Amino acid sequence: FVELKESILTSIREALLLPDSSYQQHLLQTFNSKDSKGGLLLDLPEFKNTLEFSVRIHLDDLLNKQKGTKKQVYRVLDFSLWLIDNNFADHSFFVQLLQDLFECQTLDQIEVDFKYLEDIRETITKYLSNVGFKTSILKLCTDLLKLLSKTNNSVFCGRILIFLANLFPLSDRSGVNLKGDFNLANTTQYDEEPEILEDGEELINTEGVVMDNTYFSAFYKGFWSLQSMFLNPSAVVGDGWNNFTKAVQALLITFESVPLAQLTPSSERLSLRALSNGRTDGSEDGSLFYTKLLTCGRLTKLQLKDSNFRRQILSQLLIFFQTLTHSIVKINPIVLKDKQKSTLDEYKKRINSLLVSTLPKGSAYCETASSLLLREKSWISWKREGCKSFEKGPGNELELEVLSSEESNKRKIPPIEAEKNIKRARKENQQKIWFQETKNILEFSSKNSAIPELESYLKPLLEKLESGDLDAEEKAIIFKDKIFNWKALRLIVRNKLQYFKNLPPNSGIQDVVAVMCNERKGISGTNTQPIKVEETETKENEEQKDKPHEIK
Repeated sequence: FVELKESILTSIREALLLPDSSYQQHLLQTFNSKDSKGGLLLDLPEFKNTLEFSVRIHLDDLLNKQKGTKKQVYRVLDFSLWLIDNNFADHSFFVQLLQDLFECQTLDQIEVDFKYLEDIRETITKYLSNVGFKTSILKLCTDLLKLLSKTNNSVFCGRILIFLANLFPLSDRSGVNLKGDFNLANTTQYDEEPEILEDGEELINTEGVVMDNTYFSAFYKGFWSLQSMFLNPSAVVGDGWNNFTKAVQALLITFESVPLAQLTPSSERLSLRALSNGRTDGSEDGSLFYTKLLTCGRLTKLQLKDSNFRRQILSQLLIFFQTLTHSIVKINPIVLKDKQKSTLDEYKKRINSLLVSTLPKGSAYCETASSLLLREKSWISWKREGCKSFEKGPGNELELEVLSSEESNKRKIPPIEAEKNIKRARKENQQKIWFQETKNILEFSSKNSAIPELESYLKPLLEKLESGDLDAEEKAIIFKDKIFNWKALRLIVRNKLQYFKNLPPNSGIQDVVAVMCNERKGISGTNTQPIKVEETETKENEEQKDKPHEIK
């Protein structure tokens, strides 16, 4: 083992000094060489473990003894990925080297080295199919988050979370919290006997009511007790509902009555700049960000007048209300009564009005918060349904073979049948004309979904002709209606083509109607007298005469 380790370690040190295209060939020659017994190094059972151990020794030498540069360290990490691609090492070996690297460095150095991991994110995505690699990289990042302070290292914590979100697929369950657990350890400590106002100091609200130390002391305790209620929503819905509503009611009344501090031009510009950059602490450079609220009683008077503080508390309430109304878990979910739901709806309206009135950009902030909460509802429903994957993978080979065979077995349409299909489609389009509205008062009802028979279509006209109720002008309007004539002729060709047998060429619809009238009277078709249509000029005809003929 010692001989094999020294041989591999020497070849690794020599190879990593060569260019990228040369060190791989050098290592392959070493791995395919023979040992003292005449066997190949690759065939030895302890080769893989010895190789991984030798790389870790070399990395430790660079970090401690040789004081290697960052470029040399990252080259070793790239070398481990090459070993994984060629099956010389396990998939979790790369993460082991990262752990060795992070364990011997300070948090500031780790933050610099984490940039390397962010740069190769797309490269290591292909290894997520291996369970060992996926579990190892997730454990590495969660261990880092436990080491970091959420207050002092909030930016680095965010980088780690963004890295995990971009690395893992959208439907991955690693950070979903399917059980709906709450962080009960995130407690907020506050003074039991607060001193909010100095002796003799009073605060007057917008309605002119004096708010003394006794009032603020009771408000202070109820206000900060909400933070502990946020940790356990199930307890709030049960026995703690009365205390919860009292605390929220007192908070809203106080926010509505205590005016905000007037923004100076400089502070307003600073707040607007912080909002535009996504910061809520008001700092210009964004280097300061506090995730925990200050609970000192002396600060309460200032906090009530601070717009950022007010927004943060009201946003917490909106998020908590949605947690109560939209439970993630299916088993033993939080169920509210109708009266409790109406109470929360009333609180939401008051909170939204407070957010709108909180400067600067109150309306924009309220709309953004509402949009984010609406988005979160979609994520909650997705979690409740078991985090179904958004990605559809390719079908298996059997399904593809079945689909390809079905495509090949489909009968190709011959040209003659294709022409028939075109004629059929054209006929369907012609039938749609039956349901167009026309000016003819005797036209068949367009609401009828079937093509009418000739007799039923012309029956109103025949009856009026027999009774003599139509004058010359009405006849002219009917028989010169193009749509009416077209429909009637189509029906005649469809059912009564023999009407044209004894008629002279260029006969019109009035000739066919005359034949049908004689049939109804029992007169032979040879003695048919055509219906005379007088030339009556309508406004439409006069307008058409004035227009030049168009070539269609």
